[in-house]
Amino acid sequence: MTTLILDGYNVIHAVGFLQAEMRRGPETARLSLRLICTQYLCRYKGVKAAIIVYDGAGRGATRDARARHGVTEVFSGAGEEADDRIVSLIRDRADRADCTVVTNDNYVSNNSRAHGASVMSVGEFQRRIDPGPKPDSRRGRNASAESPDAGRELTQKQKKEITDEYRRQLFGQ
Repeated sequence: MTTLILDGYNVIHAVGFLQAEMRRGPETARLSLRLICTQYLCRYKGVKAAIIVYDGAGRGATRDARARHGVTEVFSGAGEEADDRIVSLIRDRADRADCTVVTNDNYVSNNSRAHGASVMSVGEFQRRIDPGPKPDSRRGRNASAESPDAGRELTQKQKKEITDEYRRQLFGQ
């Protein structure tokens, strides 16, 4: 069973409707992402839990982990960034090979892979939560065809080469 670990604000700022929620306030955007994760857990039975990690120091967020319906929200503490918290969560888990990290951040992606976790781009996560392309009524085309991420996914071979090179640089392997 997989545990999904999300780079919270990275996801929020990369998904259009969550960006709109963020303009209404961070708590509104976090609530929307939490609900999306709950729906994701219901849709994908192989995913047992979701952990959303946010930068929390100095932003009025509660630092304690909060769990609801299989979704846990974690806020970084003073002097700690969410990116580093995600990497330490993976590094400290016995089941790290069963973790999938959702982020577009290179630091988080590379370190997560180096510690044995899988990585899913925010674009792929968004496709999974909203799998059907919506017709663009103004032009009669699929709106997703104009996505800036279209055609930019790495192949499995490229991902493996990057991960192997990163491990060599980090661990001398």
